[in-house]
Amino acid sequence: MGSGSYHAWAVREEDFPRSGSMVDQLGFLLRYAVLAPSAHNTQPWTFRIEGNHIALYPDFSRALSVSDPTHRELYLSLGCALANLLVAADHFGFRTVIEEFPPGPGNPVARVAVVVGGPTTPQNDALFSAIPRRHTNRGRYESRAVPIDILQRLRGQVGDAAVRLDIVTQQEKIQALANLTAQATLETLGRSDFRAELSQWVRNNFTRKQDGMPGFSVGVPALPSFLAPFMVRVPKMATVEAKKARDLIGSSPLVAVISTREDTSSQWVKAGMALERIALAATAAGLRSAPYAGPFEAGKLHEHVELLLGVTGYRAQTLLRIGYGPPDPRPSPRRPAEDVTVSADVSNLKEKTP
Repeated sequence: MGSGSYHAWAVREEDFPRSGSMVDQLGFLLRYAVLAPSAHNTQPWTFRIEGNHIALYPDFSRALSVSDPTHRELYLSLGCALANLLVAADHFGFRTVIEEFPPGPGNPVARVAVVVGGPTTPQNDALFSAIPRRHTNRGRYESRAVPIDILQRLRGQVGDAAVRLDIVTQQEKIQALANLTAQATLETLGRSDFRAELSQWVRNNFTRKQDGMPGFSVGVPALPSFLAPFMVRVPKMATVEAKKARDLIGSSPLVAVISTREDTSSQWVKAGMALERIALAATAAGLRSAPYAGPFEAGKLHEHVELLLGVTGYRAQTLLRIGYGPPDPRPSPRRPAEDVTVSADVSNLKEKTP
């Protein structure tokens, strides 16, 4: 993990350049931002350091035109990276102020002003320590219940009135969510264009690429992983993966559903921020987690999720199953912060019409 595609995970707190320039220090914060999860591990972000500001831009060259035509998942991913950035800044004693920008050609999603002298908290330190330890865990979780104090800690990660968090522990509702996710999996993986796009991001276990999903992240052994990009193109995969989703979600003791008041890109970013903070809090508590996008991209299935949970005035955006489970797999590849930091022109990152 110390070199190549996994070097980014070797970030060490003690390497923070305390006597370095502001640019050096902000660049170090980005080493934690890039450890955020993203759809298909596309890592669709670009950062620009401007004095004591960090601007976050979407990289539409990494958009998933088939599985994410509205860019919902892309903006959720940006929110996850932004959450990591803010947690890291707080840990190293900075205050942050977020300036949001409307969607538009060349506009950043947000610009973060970073000022020396911010207070930190034990809770935030726990989230910070969890950043390099948080990995999507697609294994089967134990059925034992999550203690109430941990549930409260998870709920405490959402403080924005635009974002709603539903912590689902009732088994019948969890099973209903599992069934909806299985249905969505059948609909999406049943499409040849969806499978073809997915195959472009599936990697073998020895990949030297810095993005995408190696076979080990979904439990595929070394040699069979070389066939994984071809296997996902097989129509039967829809049935296999739907059954797996129903089983894994249905057997989990806890499912978190995140919703927003508006179905806009700026609120998708906020949903992503909440998603990552919850995942970090779960990691800090010794829990595993795995997100699912299917019910929110396949047709109108999100409406069934909202009806099931009694969500009114909000739009369900994403689902995260949580529980005690097997050891996390090796981390997925990451592009280092230096490779996703630009100095000037971002015109090549502009949005293209889906």
